[in-house]
Order: sequence, then structure tokens, then C-alpha cells
Amino acid sequence: MTQLEYARQGRITEAMEMCAAAENVPAETIRQGLADGTRRLLIFEDDVIFNRFRPTRLTAAVDFLNRHPDWQILFLGCLVRKSRGTETPAVRKVSYRCLAHAYALHRSCAEQLVQEPWRGIPFDVMLSRFDHGLYACYPSFAFQGDTASDNRRHRNLDTFRRWCGGLRRIQKVNEWWHRHSTALVTLHLVGLVVLLWLVW
Repeated sequence: MTQLEYARQGRITEAMEMCAAAENVPAETIRQGLADGTRRLLIFEDDVIFNRFRPTRLTAAVDFLNRHPDWQILFLGCLVRKSRGTETPAVRKVSYRCLAHAYALHRSCAEQLVQEPWRGIPFDVMLSRFDHGLYACYPSFAFQGDTASDNRRHRNLDTFRRWCGGLRRIQKVNEWWHRHSTALVTLHLVGLVVLLWLVW
């Protein structure tokens, strides 16, 4: 039996409880959302903060999703491995890395997530397995707060993040790099060629 079938029967499973506990959401809310047949779910983690929000960008992103029924996840802010532009300047196609704290899930994606048996792995790892239909608002406007990490295995990473100016700054630099990396690499290569030409 799937998590969706359990939800429709009104049952709360261990997987629903674990997901709910990780996000500080009552398990009943997750069960009800699945049972009600919600097409799109908007998720905000408890430590999300908003900055640079413009209603017009969000409207453009929703219009984009309506034109692209194959979308799976729209991140309102996250760290990415790579990104490229779309026909909508307010949306970029991304390869997700981590720090999902505010995002929209298409129902098909949500169903895949709840059917995963609980294995105790971080939610970010589960999301990173999706390799198509991932988009992010640009510029991002949702950031993870700088509260201390509750992950005891990564205390040194938490210290390093604070040393770099916090998660918001790291996310903005990540976004800027992926937006301009081709131009920066090209500029450096041209500079190197000119320098070599001058030396010879």
C-alpha cells in the first residue's frame, strides 16, 4: 500500500510522521493535503526568511509553470549545481544541490516523495535525486535563516557558513556565479591569452 492510499484512508504512517517532525508540521496536515488531491503544494520550512520579494516575479514564475506542465519543483531559493535561463527571466532551469527551504511541488513529485520509504536520509538528498523539471525563481527571494544547525555531524560546516557571512550571502554568491560563470571564465581566458601574447 502506498502513502497516498494510506492518506486517503485517513491513516498517518511512520513516513508521514517523520517528514512532519522534520519540518515541524502536524502529520495530519500532510495526510489531509494528500487525501484532498492537492495539485500543487507550497512548502515553507520553519527557518525561512524572505528578502528581495517582488509579486511580479512570483506571478511570472506561476505563469511559467502553467505553460510547462512537466515541472516538478520550483525553488523560491536554494543552492544549485548549475543553472540556465528560460524564456522567462524570473525563472531559471536548475540542477539542485541543497538548502531547500521554500519551494513548490507538483503533485506527481509529491507523490514520488511520499512513496519513498523512510530511510533517515536528509530531505535535501531526496530532492537532489530529481534530475528533470527543476526550476528556481530568479533572483531568489527565500533564504534559510542563520540559526545553528541541528545536524551534529556538520557542526564544522555550520561554523564555516557563518565565517563566510551566513547562508543568505552564500546563496546569493552561488546564484550570481551560476548566472555569470560563462562570461567570467571567458574573460579570464581572454586575459590569459593577451598576457601570453604580451610575454612572447
